[in-house]
Parts: sequence; C-alpha cells; structure tokens
Amino acid sequence: DIRDQLEHSLDLVIDGGFCGFEATTVIDMTDETPEVTRQGVGDASAFA
Repeated sequence: DIRDQLEHSLDLVIDGGFCGFEATTVIDMTDETPEVTRQGVGDASAFA
C-alpha cells in the first residue's frame, strides 16, 4: 500500500480510488509555485 510506504515522508496522501490504467498527473506543491512533474490523465492547466 502506497500510504504505508510513503506517509512518513509526505505531508498529504490523497486516495482517489482506482484511476484506471493510465498514469495520473503529479504536481509538486513544495514551493510557492506548483510545478507539474508528470502530466497524465487530468487537466493540470490551473497549475501552469
């Protein structure tokens, strides 16, 4: 389980349930300006 493996090093884990087989979008929120680190399924234009 991802939460068990990573929750000690992350501030937040969002479980959105099964997302299909396509890669999800990953957004780095560690700085003032969010950065899309992996564009996948989902519209991340609000973070561009």
